[in-house]
Amino acid sequence: PEELAVIGKVGFLCNNSQIADGVMFGNPTDGALLALSRKLKIHVDEVTRLEEIPFTHEQKWMGVRCTHRATVRADTAMVTMVTMETTHHQGPGSSVLKGPEGIYYVKGATENVLRICSHVLIKGSLEYLTESSKQAILDTV
Repeated sequence: PEELAVIGKVGFLCNNSQIADGVMFGNPTDGALLALSRKLKIHVDEVTRLEEIPFTHEQKWMGVRCTHRATVRADTAMVTMVTMETTHHQGPGSSVLKGPEGIYYVKGATENVLRICSHVLIKGSLEYLTESSKQAILDTV
């Protein structure tokens, strides 16, 4: 399914672990996400990581800003992303990061990630996240 391919893509891009000769180096959760992206045969071409927002225990998420014209391939889905203008807002008391170009990929605690998200992918369609739709997501996790 396309949603699993997107999770694999985010797990690949938003990751600092490595797997070499069957041995994982780095954070175990990142290693698991990297293994998932490999099992899904995720390949991301022509991606440039412009910025990393490191995980902190206060924000409970990490993210990367990338630019690319890439096709993400998986056995069951294909997603094409293009470079776009974006503004990324962090939670209350944090700074606002404005990227001239790029797409932010974020992973972390659901409630914290939802605070900074404006859209969600539902059955292949990008939809705006309202406060009630954010609450509906929180009610299911």
